[in-house]
Amino acid sequence: MQVLDGSYCCILAPRSIHIEGRAAVKEFIYKLTLVHRKLEDEIHGELKRRYPNHIKVLRLKKLRLAVKDRLYRRFRSRTVGTRTKLSS
Repeated sequence: MQVLDGSYCCILAPRSIHIEGRAAVKEFIYKLTLVHRKLEDEIHGELKRRYPNHIKVLRLKKLRLAVKDRLYRRFRSRTVGTRTKLSS
């Protein structure tokens, strides 16, 4: 998997996404977790090399953090909405 070709751009690009239904939200979260896992595997694979490319590792870690932030925001918005509904 090449990170340099922009294969993660479609998921990380900030844009307004029209998501309808819980299935679409779950699919979006699932895809983000897959990307996070693949990035983590790539980081570990690069670090296992005899001479790891530290610039590549840094770039991968930044992408992984961006995915983690998107996941956190998605879970946070879902739980805040749930609390609001319960307290009303």
